[in-house]
Amino acid sequence: MRGSQCLTVMLLVLGAACGGESRSQVRQAGPEAADGECGVGSLGDPTIGCSPLVTLAAGDYHTCGILTDGAVACFGWNEHGESAPPSGTFVTIAAGSAHNCGVRTDATLACWGDDSYGQASPPDGSFKAIAAGRWHSCGVRTDGTVECWGLDQAGQVRPSAGTFVELDGGSAFTCGLRTDRTLACWGAADHGVSTPPSGTFKGLVLDSERGYAITEDDDVVSWGHDETPDLPSVKLSSLAPASDYACGLLPNGTVTCWGDPPFRNESPGGMYSAIAGGLRHHCVLDAAGAARCWGIDDYGEASPPALTFRTF
Repeated sequence: MRGSQCLTVMLLVLGAACGGESRSQVRQAGPEAADGECGVGSLGDPTIGCSPLVTLAAGDYHTCGILTDGAVACFGWNEHGESAPPSGTFVTIAAGSAHNCGVRTDATLACWGDDSYGQASPPDGSFKAIAAGRWHSCGVRTDGTVECWGLDQAGQVRPSAGTFVELDGGSAFTCGLRTDRTLACWGAADHGVSTPPSGTFKGLVLDSERGYAITEDDDVVSWGHDETPDLPSVKLSSLAPASDYACGLLPNGTVTCWGDPPFRNESPGGMYSAIAGGLRHHCVLDAAGAARCWGIDDYGEASPPALTFRTF
């Protein structure tokens, strides 16, 4: 496929949902516990599929995370209210360019921030997973079906039929991991972004014009635009692409970055359990739930508060 490539990876941690340009990490569909329930860090019905829970998400110029008490804290640009989350408790969140959505503990949805195209006006009902694109959003209902809302100039809010465990949104396209572990995409067809590879996969992530998925053999394949940062020839546990560079976690939890901007070298030392990428910033969570960020910090998007975030 045009723009496809592979490398061997081991996926160890859950990631953040992708927004309008490129701001997420490759993550694995939620585990199933030995007793048939969805395991730690996942939600759903194992007969339909367990969906990964995301506790750290980055938009263009803001970042949000779920605290240990379930409340959401955000920091950075707040022109549209994207850094002013609603009260209440959440189990998973997603960040778009300037809006966010989350699944509350009662399985209902809440969104905040830019609502220019209705992307922050979610439907009623019960959901287990959420994704936010640039100006659209999609959710997986508890029965596994998908519903989308927001801007629809290319069909990105008209999902494929069937049941899904995971979704992610790009600029004008959306992709999902079906319950049979195959991929489906809908929306813009530029650069082949809506034509994913065949086969079965463990997880996926999108940037603005490219998709990445983890194979059953723990390889990563990509499709779409050729001019996004290439994957390095190292094993990774997670991947968080940004605008023209990317960072990821190695299997030992340390950070590696590649691409053009010089501030990719500002990544912190130490070991981390989650990573999220915004337009030109990244944030990570350590095992104790403390956040550290680096990159462009024009609006405070890389200046996290001294709070404790939820980890798995």
